[in-house]
Amino acid sequence: MQKILVSLCAAAILSANVSFGAKDGVLSDSELYRGALYAVALGKGKAKAATEKIIAAYSPQSVYFKNNLDPYIEFAAKEPINVPYHQSLYEGMQGVITLAYALQTFRGPGAGNNAWGWAAHDTIDPIYAYLRSEHVRTRPDIIAAFDAEHCTGNTDDPACIEPQINDQFAFFAQGLMWVFPFFQEFQIAPEAGGTLKGDFDTDIFILRGNTTISDSGGMDAYAIGWACDVVIDGFDEDDFLVFPSAFFGGTLADIASHLSAAADTPEGLHFEFYDGAVRITLRNVHSIGALQIIAF
Repeated sequence: MQKILVSLCAAAILSANVSFGAKDGVLSDSELYRGALYAVALGKGKAKAATEKIIAAYSPQSVYFKNNLDPYIEFAAKEPINVPYHQSLYEGMQGVITLAYALQTFRGPGAGNNAWGWAAHDTIDPIYAYLRSEHVRTRPDIIAAFDAEHCTGNTDDPACIEPQINDQFAFFAQGLMWVFPFFQEFQIAPEAGGTLKGDFDTDIFILRGNTTISDSGGMDAYAIGWACDVVIDGFDEDDFLVFPSAFFGGTLADIASHLSAAADTPEGLHFEFYDGAVRITLRNVHSIGALQIIAF
């Protein structure tokens, strides 16, 4: 039963809902699993710094988004269970985590559960078990920190906020940090575009505007963050193209359904989506693996 519950929680996390609403003062198991994931994947300074960049780029409307990592950073710093140790383990599982999302994108919902379960076993699950203990889950400070906002489904509920496009992209950008937890650089292209440069570590690039990106190595994420015309120089077999499922769907077939042009040109592979609103050129790349594409 425990494994079934964790799988269901994982499925909810893998397709996160960004509707907002009032907190109810009671911690469900799914909220506790989400809290464990956030503490392990996002409860650290580099995630906070990246989130500040996201807020500056997208101006999300929800007050929840602002300072929403502070409770998890505080939890990671003070609780007797060694959260920083589990954070380091989780970062070391990045290859398995990305495989889970790539498999789900390629084969459909549930295909990545085994890989995700392997990654979570020694990283998120111990924190989740700690939070589920009665003496912890009923603590007022834990309830205040981990009680997630949600919509009741009642359209008359004044606490409900319908997420706008900028909210969707903001949550997508933040979620990339739990898919690529070993990231060292988190860069968002200006809305009009610009030039981005990576290094030998894992980088997360949010693609917007007319942008050129060059990178020297490592496992990198190139994520669609708005309408863009992007040239990527240095895309290799360890890198990923990441598409927001809110706009492209959750599977490779869904993404392909929005493809309006594709060509192997002398410069490299060139893709266009939504009638050219999103254009991507992979310079000097003439093939890409199916598991190098992630919908999130």
